[in-house]
Amino acid sequence: MSKLVLSVICLALGIVFIRADPAFAERRVALVIGNSDYQYAPALPNPQRDAQAMAAMFQKAGFDVVSAQTDAGVSQFTRAIAQFEDEAGRSDIAVVYYSGYGIAIQGVNYLIPVDAKLAGDRDAITAAVTLDSLTKSVDGAKRLRLVILDASRGDPFATAIKAAAPQGAEGGLAEPEPKPGALIAYAAIAGSQAEEGDADHSTYTSALLRNLFTPGLDIRLAFGRILVDVLKKTSKRQTPQVYGSLVGGNIALVPAPADRPSLDLEGEKTDYGVVQQIGLARAYEVFLVQHPTGFYSTAARQQLRIVEAQPPKPALATAGPSAVAALEQPPSATAPPAKLPEVNSPGQIEAAQQELTRLGCFSGTADGSLDAATRAAIQLYQSAHGQNPTKETEITDDFIAELRQQSVTVCPIVCPAGKIAEGRRCVDAGKSNSVVPRKDEDKQAKAPKQSATKPEARPTQPPRAGQASGSGHSGPMPGVGF
Repeated sequence: MSKLVLSVICLALGIVFIRADPAFAERRVALVIGNSDYQYAPALPNPQRDAQAMAAMFQKAGFDVVSAQTDAGVSQFTRAIAQFEDEAGRSDIAVVYYSGYGIAIQGVNYLIPVDAKLAGDRDAITAAVTLDSLTKSVDGAKRLRLVILDASRGDPFATAIKAAAPQGAEGGLAEPEPKPGALIAYAAIAGSQAEEGDADHSTYTSALLRNLFTPGLDIRLAFGRILVDVLKKTSKRQTPQVYGSLVGGNIALVPAPADRPSLDLEGEKTDYGVVQQIGLARAYEVFLVQHPTGFYSTAARQQLRIVEAQPPKPALATAGPSAVAALEQPPSATAPPAKLPEVNSPGQIEAAQQELTRLGCFSGTADGSLDAATRAAIQLYQSAHGQNPTKETEITDDFIAELRQQSVTVCPIVCPAGKIAEGRRCVDAGKSNSVVPRKDEDKQAKAPKQSATKPEARPTQPPRAGQASGSGHSGPMPGVGF
């Protein structure tokens, strides 16, 4: 019986065959470019092999179109982008992967064709390809627009063009500005360089090959695993970063298998460590869609309820020292963290009072009592430190650690009723001395000037540092696309 006759019979009987997998109807396309054999710059060992391996993985994953280019000159590079833009406009998922040199000149990111010769900063306009043109090529995709750059390799033309990279970095890419709903993934955080590694592929691309194509794994959780992978391989010397964020349901590059996948406890543990450090409601929601009955699902639901019960706070996604430490020690595999973090215990309150006293924000007694003076001191610290004072006081171990990191006085001195400030002391109003003792005067002269509205920046604060929303974390959080 012909397919046409069978179709007519099925329609007559009201039978419609629908594949259960919603990803079946999705059109997925990829553009892969790897530049190694540079004519006017040192050759790179890995990009060509990296691109070939990535193209093979896209093909294995069943992408409808995989356009692969190696050692592309400027004409080939721009033509490939133009052709891919048409394919992406008719797709649901569009991914671009580039490996090679990438540089920033006066804040503009350029990807370098193999025939580029940059003797001055203006040469890049015609001899190189802007990152913006690459990101625009995926704009037409309906569900996922992703650009992956393994291009943090330094600037081979820096001496010739005399253009320093942003923020004093040595050839690092500048921070991009993705459009809403798009992701731009860097092998290393903006302003830093990536490592080539000692294998057949770069450290970053090796992590991509191991994690990005996991069937059914949400793209944000995949980049979380890639982050942890690279941090471990480089002993925290290299921090990948995903700029931008996605909203809506889970999106995987490779559809989940029809049958239930085997238990991946190690992957689940890594995913939970990442979303716990991020602390956003949507991060826990993505985790629970991915692991609805997994080992950490109960703990994730508890944390989600806590986050949803708190008012939203602005947060910026970036990775820094505290995030790195947390991700390298994910929750124990023997038991999920069912116990909630301790908040406002007498010991925590007393420790916070001692630190607030040291920072000039509190002049009461460190007795472990969360009284009005202590609450006012916390609000004063938050205002002086550029934060919005919170109505509900929550003293956690993370908050105490934040206070201990401050090495200079933050707040203007606060004195109780009946006393006034004299130098850094509170004295009785009737015993005020208009002349500050010489030793206090000397101390004031040597001490750095403080501002209640613009405190001294922490030297260890990374670029775009943010605060996790509602999770009790006060440090920066990893950027993986949430």
